[in-house]
Amino acid sequence: MTKKLSKFILIFATYALFLLWTFPAIQAYQLLRPQLPSVQMASLKGTIWAAQVRNLKIGSTLFRSGHLSLNLVPLLAGSVSVDVHLKSLLGSSTGTINIDQNGFFSAYAFKTKINAASLAQLLGYKVNARGTVVIDLDRATFSDRHLKHASGKVRWVNAIIEGPVKLDFGTITIVLKTRKNRITGLISNRGVKTKLTGTIVFKTDKTFKVNLKIKNNSQLGQTIAALVGPIASVDSGGNVKINFAGKL
Repeated sequence: MTKKLSKFILIFATYALFLLWTFPAIQAYQLLRPQLPSVQMASLKGTIWAAQVRNLKIGSTLFRSGHLSLNLVPLLAGSVSVDVHLKSLLGSSTGTINIDQNGFFSAYAFKTKINAASLAQLLGYKVNARGTVVIDLDRATFSDRHLKHASGKVRWVNAIIEGPVKLDFGTITIVLKTRKNRITGLISNRGVKTKLTGTIVFKTDKTFKVNLKIKNNSQLGQTIAALVGPIASVDSGGNVKINFAGKL
């Protein structure tokens, strides 16, 4: 009797494992859809371990295509965690996306490269930007479509703004950290004579503040001061300071 029971359990476990291994991704999405109000997609094929998606929309961000793979352990705790490799009009992205029971959307080990001109257009800035923006985030958490936590680095490589005067900032790096509900980015650059330093601070009330300093009274700094007008000033050491604030 014991031998028959053991054989039955083995057969049942094998069959259950087979069903889990071949479980269609579209059925999993339908089951989890109530937890994913900000996620929409036009097409989803494959299994939960290897799925192909087209026209995936997360919040207001649209990805044309991608590959998804579900992580099982977080699902047991009520969270949806998926390893992703996505392509959008802006570029390619890889990382892990997690959505918990409270609706918090997080990205871990998230990396993407974006054309600076396309990013400026997406954000509504009427500037002729050049170069590539490289985003390498250890973690970013959103709630109600607003950024609540961020850690990692953002680099703008070959950072150039074309216009009446060509502004070349070399490579700009922003190191992001979060402390006491404030996201702070430390700004610096390299690769050019004109040195740029500063901070950008995001608060939970959706406000932000930017403080920039262009050192050594450079001609570039003076040109920028003339272009941005009231938000710029020149201190006694000839350094150009740019300060402005706003709300997202």
